[in-house]
Amino acid sequence: MPVPAGPKIRISDLIAIAAKQGCIVRFSNLRLVTPSGIVPIRFLYNSANRGRFDITDYEDGEYLVASEIENAERRLQIKIL
Repeated sequence: MPVPAGPKIRISDLIAIAAKQGCIVRFSNLRLVTPSGIVPIRFLYNSANRGRFDITDYEDGEYLVASEIENAERRLQIKIL
């Protein structure tokens, strides 16, 4: 039986909403070594509170679910939904 998952948001929309509230996408100097190659660490950064939210594991067309949205709001101190 399907279970309601709550709200979700596409990563590209999250980035746009966060940018309107002063956040930027940054890349760490560190890199992850994975079986598919070396991956840069990508995250949203809010300079107002130095908050960070890691989006390395997501492509722009993928979605965050409710618990991840709440985590991003808490870390970045912004309102997403």
